[in-house]
Amino acid sequence: EMEVTAFISGTGSGNIRACYGEVIQLVSGGGTDYVWKPATYLDDPYSATPLANPIESIVYVVTVSGACGITDSTSVTIERFPPLEAKFTIDTTSGCSPLEVTFHDQSFGVREYYWDFGDGSPVDYWLSQDTVTSDTTFTHTFYNTTNDPTDTAQTYEIELLIKNINDCTDTLRRYVTVFPEVTANFDLIDMADTIGCHPLTLDFRNQSNNEDYYLWEFGDGGSSGNENPTHTFDNFGTIDSVYSVELVTTSSYFCRDTAWQDITVHSYLE
Repeated sequence: EMEVTAFISGTGSGNIRACYGEVIQLVSGGGTDYVWKPATYLDDPYSATPLANPIESIVYVVTVSGACGITDSTSVTIERFPPLEAKFTIDTTSGCSPLEVTFHDQSFGVREYYWDFGDGSPVDYWLSQDTVTSDTTFTHTFYNTTNDPTDTAQTYEIELLIKNINDCTDTLRRYVTVFPEVTANFDLIDMADTIGCHPLTLDFRNQSNNEDYYLWEFGDGGSSGNENPTHTFDNFGTIDSVYSVELVTTSSYFCRDTAWQDITVHSYLE
């Protein structure tokens, strides 16, 4: 008489409650030949130690054969928990700081959410009111905090970990890259020169941050791509002329910002 055994690897038991997607090692012994039925979801139904990954609860019966044609059978039971999936989309994967990203959560089978945005902000914990599906939209703002003079981009790993009522988990990660913020600013060598008489020649001094390219518009049709340009303003009229000087600065990541300053030029005197 054979002593046939069958159990779940790592448990010593013939019964297990398992999360969806968890691969389970079945183990049988006591003979030389093995046939597992049903063969569904098994990697090898003729192995003494097949791997099982059923999508539903199932009972596997193993028939074991030995010497002299002796056979015997036993079974194992797998109770499969319902599926869950961490799933979300984001409306952008890169942009200039500060970067507001819209999240659309589409996870299902969830009881608990743990959002880690990778930027040092506290882990955002949710308790779902609906364990079937979620359809939630929210935003989170990311900043480039490298403070690096070489204008280094910063990438954040976003992780969503979910749990169901059986403590099964699933995780999804996505990545967002944030480029350094460009801040446009300028002044004059002599700030008292914002008001003056025709012809008024001014020396502009760029005070921007994280910029690579410059476009100056002087409000009189003139422009410059220099970092610190000099420009002469004319007024051949009889009343004061006001010119709005605009500086647009752009980085190599195409982030940009704009600064303005009004210049008043008194009329021409003969």
